[in-house]
Amino acid sequence: VVLDNDGFVGTVRFVGKIPKSPSPEATWIGVEWADSARGKYDGSIYGDRYFECPPNKGSFLKPSKLRRGTDFATELCNKYTDDQPRPHIRVSAKYLVQRENGTSGA
Repeated sequence: VVLDNDGFVGTVRFVGKIPKSPSPEATWIGVEWADSARGKYDGSIYGDRYFECPPNKGSFLKPSKLRRGTDFATELCNKYTDDQPRPHIRVSAKYLVQRENGTSGA
């Protein structure tokens, strides 16, 4: 999971060079965004396909435009619980099920 400077969440789908880009020696990150309002591409650019995603959900960015997010389980917990986000804590699926059922893991 990665975040852009505006807080949009996405998944990295490609890392590498894009020879036909204005910066052919640069490393580019292909991202599939959770929100289609953020994307512009479908995984292809300049006539070449680098990854697959629905139209308008993909972007190609330089690494400086992104920051690392958290793991899937933490994002799931942050979205579906009222707990404060704790990106340094790894949350298991078992914890989420126990929380939903009102039981503890003890």
